[in-house]
Amino acid sequence: TALSKPKVMDIITPKESTILTPVCESCVLTAILAGDDKIYYYEGMQNENTRLIQTSYDADVLRKILMDKKTAVKNKMGSADEMILIVKPTNESSYKNFVDILDEVAINGIKHYFIDEINENDKALLKK
Repeated sequence: TALSKPKVMDIITPKESTILTPVCESCVLTAILAGDDKIYYYEGMQNENTRLIQTSYDADVLRKILMDKKTAVKNKMGSADEMILIVKPTNESSYKNFVDILDEVAINGIKHYFIDEINENDKALLKK
C-alpha cells in the first residue's frame, strides 16, 4: 500500500495586457474572505445596491452556493464554464480559509477564477 501523495493546485497568472475582455456581469460571484472564519459574497458587479451575504466555509454550504451559481450561469449562457469567481482575501483572513475556497474551486470545476486585492469599496461594504 502507499499513502496518497499531496496534490498541488496550479495557479496560472495572466500576462499584463491592456486589452479588456467583456464579462457577463451576471456570471460573476465575488467572495470576500474576512477574519474569524467569515466569508461574504455577492453576485454580479459591485454597485451602490450591492449587499453582502454572509455564509460559512462548511463544504455543503459553500459548495451549494457555487453549484447554484454555475447552474444559473448555464441556464443563462448555455455553459456553466462562463461562471467567474473572484476571491478577495482580507488581511484578517487565514491561509486555511484561502485553501478551503481554492479546494472548492477545484472540486466544483470552476474554470475561471481570480484572486484580487480587497479595495476601498469592498471595505465599505464590510463595514455596513
